[in-house]
Amino acid sequence: MVVVLGLIAVLAKVALPSYSDYVRRGRLVSAFDGLGSYRLQLEQFYQDGGNYSVTNCGVTAPAATAYFQLSCTLTSSGQGFTASATGLNTMVGYVYSVDASNNFTTSKYAGVAISPAATCWWQRAGDC
Repeated sequence: MVVVLGLIAVLAKVALPSYSDYVRRGRLVSAFDGLGSYRLQLEQFYQDGGNYSVTNCGVTAPAATAYFQLSCTLTSSGQGFTASATGLNTMVGYVYSVDASNNFTTSKYAGVAISPAATCWWQRAGDC
C-alpha cells in the first residue's frame, strides 16, 4: 500500500506541472489569435484612411476574453500602432504585443518582466 501511495505521489509530482503548462499554453492562443485578428482590422482601417487614426486607434479593440484584454496605442502621429494583449484572471502576468511593422514582442511572462522584451511571442519561457 505504501509503495502504491509513493508511486501515485511521484506521478502527481511529474504530471501536474506538465498538465498545468499544457493548459497555460492553450490559454495563450486567445492572445495570439486576438492580436493577429486585431492587427488585420487596423491594417484595413489604414488602407481606407491613410493612418491608424488621429487620437486613438481607429478600430475598437475586441472585447476581453476570459484570459486577455486587448488594447491599442498610436505611434508616429497615427502612422503606427502597438496592439497589446494583457493577461487577465489566471493569465495575469503575461503581456504580448504586435506593432504596425509586424514586430512581435513578449514583455512579461509568468509575472516576470522581460528586459529587453523578447522579439517573439513566448509560449514557454525563452521559447518562441
